[in-house]
Amino acid sequence: MREPTIIRGEKNKQHPYAQISRKALRNPDLRWKDKGLLAYLLSLPADWQIYLKELPKHCKDGIKSTRSAFRRLEDVGHITKKIRRDEKGRFIGFEYVVREVPVKVVEKPKEIGNYPRAQKRHADKGTLLKKDLTRMTRYESDPMFRQLMDETEAEAKR
Repeated sequence: MREPTIIRGEKNKQHPYAQISRKALRNPDLRWKDKGLLAYLLSLPADWQIYLKELPKHCKDGIKSTRSAFRRLEDVGHITKKIRRDEKGRFIGFEYVVREVPVKVVEKPKEIGNYPRAQKRHADKGTLLKKDLTRMTRYESDPMFRQLMDETEAEAKR
């Protein structure tokens, strides 16, 4: 008989363990760091309050790496986020719910209320538009402006 290739540790009160669904850990949509974060979060007590900024203190990954794994778990439905508000309705933070079995992710709405969601702007490398300096009348009494106008007119005549 072959020797085992997976060596498991002792499991008792001094060496507790967590049980996690194989389905969650074998999800091909998740990266290794996503699975590690999911396993860590599922090993926490059920009433644990999760703070995203606190998580990097428990591992060697930084906040950016932890945040990207956290977002990925949100995207596939293992983590859902709820807004927390105080008694006056003011925003006080988020409450995260971690699920072993992912929930179906609902597409985020394109509009919030009557306001459209902000779109990413893409800068193009087009030419700058020349301003028509002859229409500026506000600073005509300023000698610096007058000098600039004279120089611009002289360049235009060349």
